[in-house]
Amino acid sequence: MYAAGARLGEVFIIGGWDPKAKGSGGTFNDEVFSFKINSIQWKTHTPLPCGPLSRHIACTVGFNIIVHTYKEGDEDILVLASDGTSHTQAATGPAPPDISMCAARVHKERLVLFGGSDKNQAMSDAVYSLDQNLAMEKTCV
Repeated sequence: MYAAGARLGEVFIIGGWDPKAKGSGGTFNDEVFSFKINSIQWKTHTPLPCGPLSRHIACTVGFNIIVHTYKEGDEDILVLASDGTSHTQAATGPAPPDISMCAARVHKERLVLFGGSDKNQAMSDAVYSLDQNLAMEKTCV
């Protein structure tokens, strides 16, 4: 549950949460899988360098998949290449607050993030955009 997915040649599935047995709290995942549509094959990639993720977003921007983690205190962006390798990279500008479950899409080679909620379930009405140079901009309040 709560994994993120994006297509970059192959379809990539990133992180997520396994609820396990009721009341256990489950486990969060740092796994990256890709699916080759033509050959109908799954491939496992190196685990995420930032650790387990859940309720994050992923979109293809240019030649990479950009993942915004919304992990508290972590303003870095996760960059996933078409070969399944990933690294974290600092972004410039105002980072979104620790929100999850926001809407995201790519518009004119910019990742646009809208809304979401924080750990106290307060909803956000902010819009952020991230360009290919990983410069974040708050575009609306």
